Order: sequence, then C-alpha cells, then structure tokens
Amino acid sequence: MVHGSKEGDLKPMRKPTPHPTILILNVRLERTVRILECPQCHGIDLYYEAGLITGHKYHCKTCNYIGAFVIEREVKDSEP
Repeated sequence: MVHGSKEGDLKPMRKPTPHPTILILNVRLERTVRILECPQCHGIDLYYEAGLITGHKYHCKTCNYIGAFVIEREVKDSEP
C-alpha cells in the first residue's frame, strides 16, 4: 500500500486495447530516374570531371568522350 492512499482509492487497471489490423497492399510504385547518356556511344558510364569556369564537363568511360554536352533521359523505374 502506498503512503497516504486508502484501500478504496485504487483503480482497477484497464486491459490494453489491441492494435487495429494492418492491411498490407502489394502496390508497385513507379518513379522516373534521370540517366546521363554519352552523345557518341550512348553509354551511361559517365562521371563528372570538371567545373567552375570551364562549365560542366563529363567523361565517358566507354569511348573516352570528354565534353559538356550529354543526353539526359528520364526512365521509368518500378520498385517491387
């Protein structure tokens, strides 16, 4: 018994309410992903090489193209 409490002051504990049922849906989400493409060989293995005063320059690992012009494509990607 807690100090200063009376026997009649105790309240019965409630049972915790169960969580509502969770409905899981199998939904495929589609999103678009931007891909940089080389203008010479159409490869996608590019990396950013230089910037600042010269502007953006990309380097293609496939054909060794170095330049500012690249093709940017939006491709639909679906998540499982």
